[in-house]
Amino acid sequence: TLLSDGTASAPGLAFSADTDTGLFRPSANALGFSTNGLSRLTLTEAGFLGIGITSPVQIFQVNSGASSTVITSSGNLGIGITTANSLLSVAGGVHIGSVRQGIAAPTDGLFVDGNVGLGATSTAYGLDLWGTSRITSTLTVGGNVGIGSSLTVDGLTYAPGGLRVNGLADLTGNVGIGSSANING
Repeated sequence: TLLSDGTASAPGLAFSADTDTGLFRPSANALGFSTNGLSRLTLTEAGFLGIGITSPVQIFQVNSGASSTVITSSGNLGIGITTANSLLSVAGGVHIGSVRQGIAAPTDGLFVDGNVGLGATSTAYGLDLWGTSRITSTLTVGGNVGIGSSLTVDGLTYAPGGLRVNGLADLTGNVGIGSSANING
């Protein structure tokens, strides 16, 4: 049986009790599915599947108004964007976890409930950096600092068992070296 092409509002294959829901042909070699007279799903001649979009340009593309999810043929995933240039491309803030769901992630930032290990195989710390790390701006520490191996700060080096100054050192306030000795700077 041959069907008429139909449209989203009057599909070529429809139900007698629901004539604006069914299968139609939006263009040559393409299929469309509609509900309530609106196109909901499109399969193009290139094999691209679109949900909520009538002209998908990727293998699988979902569009729900202002938001769009794209999974490209190369395996990239885009959230909140139309073109995913990396394995995971996210536009906007990201919140990982479920503990603090009432707190919004910072704009274009990351909010993580739990521990984060970078280069680590496991961690028990809020932030655990394995390997060489670099901070190019200000680091503010609100508590104690433990140094396990060495620390170099613009020519100032601390190593277990002593303090080496390789250049000019401006030590202001009390400085403790060893166990309980304080030298008032």
